Amino acid sequence: MKTLTKCFLLLIVLLCSEQILLAQAIKGTVVDAEGNPIELAHVIARKRADSTFVAGCLTDAQGRFAFDALSAPEHILTAKCIGYKARTIAAQPVCNIILEGDATELSEVVVLSSYVKRSPSGDLSVRIQGNPIAKGKSLMETLRYIQGVEVISGNILVNGKDHTIIYLGDRKITAEQLRSIPTNMVKHIEVIPNAGASFGQEAQGGIVRVTLRQKEGLIGAIGLTAQADGEGFVDAILTPTLQYQFGKLSVYNSLKLGAGNYRTRYKRQDDYGSHRVDRTFRSDKESLALLENLGLQYQLTPTQSLQVYGGLYLIKDRINQTNHNGQLLSLRQKTQSSFVEGNAGLLYRANLNVGKNSSFSTKVEYLNQSNSDHIDYELNTHD
Repeated sequence: MKTLTKCFLLLIVLLCSEQILLAQAIKGTVVDAEGNPIELAHVIARKRADSTFVAGCLTDAQGRFAFDALSAPEHILTAKCIGYKARTIAAQPVCNIILEGDATELSEVVVLSSYVKRSPSGDLSVRIQGNPIAKGKSLMETLRYIQGVEVISGNILVNGKDHTIIYLGDRKITAEQLRSIPTNMVKHIEVIPNAGASFGQEAQGGIVRVTLRQKEGLIGAIGLTAQADGEGFVDAILTPTLQYQFGKLSVYNSLKLGAGNYRTRYKRQDDYGSHRVDRTFRSDKESLALLENLGLQYQLTPTQSLQVYGGLYLIKDRINQTNHNGQLLSLRQKTQSSFVEGNAGLLYRANLNVGKNSSFSTKVEYLNQSNSDHIDYELNTHD
């Protein structure tokens, strides 16, 4: 009986030890080639299996970082910092990541610093107009050069945190809409790591606010991209973004129109000894997408403005899929889907002569979404 009790206690100890091991934190430091700590380096944890983003953080003044309750064997770490080459390692309970300097990028960082203003609260204001770093780069690429900002697969992290909210002036926009704005139309970008209550509870990762240039007349850009492969046309995307200003009135319009044919082919051969079966899968997808973003602003007085804006997001897909087992058509699937989103809003803002950047605003918004899917299945027939 005593032996059984000892075995039971030993089992409990082993299980508790395993749980503690699985829940242990991943921590470490990021240093340069001379061993000096690197402050404000981005450290990003991803799943080892598929490299999906898990969490991010910034190093402190001693170059230290930590991820609580992450299992080291299941993750990889990537350390990045402006002026250094990024490095990825397998996660360990304790990591020491050494970054090699990048002379070319470091020289650009030195230039960029003269265009950056940092407030005591940690907010950044980066002048884009006339900034040589932004020349020839997209807005997303330019954001990568701002300290504390990281762009991962179109997702913007501020101080290692996601759920960043993006504003174009006083209007909330998506990362897709931000990507369509030409850099030469932007006056400056504000990065607010710790958003106040005025931005709402959803601003967990900070705020990125884009302010466009104010110039009489018409400014903007028109982009056209196209792709093709061995089977022909793949897709084409037209992106005109324009702003017109006349006196107190300014009009902004961003349009993204795309059409594409996307093909997937898969072949497999199964050997059953006495016979073989060739299995094939074929998918042909025809897509049409429209993203429209229109805004109109009127300056009522030097301290008061009125904005009217609206947008339309439309996606239509038609997909034909076929499966063959040998010469037999075993399954045919036809899908027609659509997604439509419309929004409109009215915003009034008045700047107040109380404190710094104080203002009063009121906003009314309307949003409507609808989506539909129609799928037909045909089995073992050509009809």
